[in-house]
Amino acid sequence: MADVEAVGWQPLPTSGRIWVYVPQKPTSAGEPGVSQGPDAESAVATLCRDVVVEGGLEDGPDFAREILETTDGWNNYWLNDRQLARRPRVHDPSAAGVDAIIAKASTAASLMKGRLFPEDYTARLLMAPAK
Repeated sequence: MADVEAVGWQPLPTSGRIWVYVPQKPTSAGEPGVSQGPDAESAVATLCRDVVVEGGLEDGPDFAREILETTDGWNNYWLNDRQLARRPRVHDPSAAGVDAIIAKASTAASLMKGRLFPEDYTARLLMAPAK
């Protein structure tokens, strides 16, 4: 925990687990490579963002928003993989609250319009020019 810096006014716990999402692009030899941000082939899933925001909400909405605003690498590769994504409140009553926090976070709010349902995301991926 000594290498972790608090981003808010609350002190860090003296022990615990910290989860980090860092995708790695393999080298041509298949070895782990450098970390990279989300891309077309490894998008950030809405369910992952939901878990992060819901965890932050345990300490309040301001903290949840702060997590989003201090996280680097948000981009347009955002897959809406919620169960019944067009009506998420049916399976997850907290979905509307999570979306409201994301809508208030300056770094993530502008990307919400790019959040795509699985079939739309697949279509965009298939229509994208080859790398």
